[in-house]
Amino acid sequence: MREAVRIDILESGDELREAASAAEIAGRHTLLLRGEKPVAIVLSHDEYLALAETVAIAADPALVARIGVAEQELAKGDVYDAEDLFVE
Repeated sequence: MREAVRIDILESGDELREAASAAEIAGRHTLLLRGEKPVAIVLSHDEYLALAETVAIAADPALVARIGVAEQELAKGDVYDAEDLFVE
């Protein structure tokens, strides 16, 4: 993944500061346009990290396969209770 360009939000315009605050606090996305063309979106850093992790998982065939096996085991009821893991 490419490194993000960093901009100090305190040095940006009022609208961008408000969009950043709304993303961070309320989870609101703001679409940035050039004329009528969408060019970027403002979302919280936490949401960005979650999306990046989801993309990384989806791009890993071995991990996707392991998740599929785990889901099949869960559907069959082939699971352990936490208490079973700590029985002596």
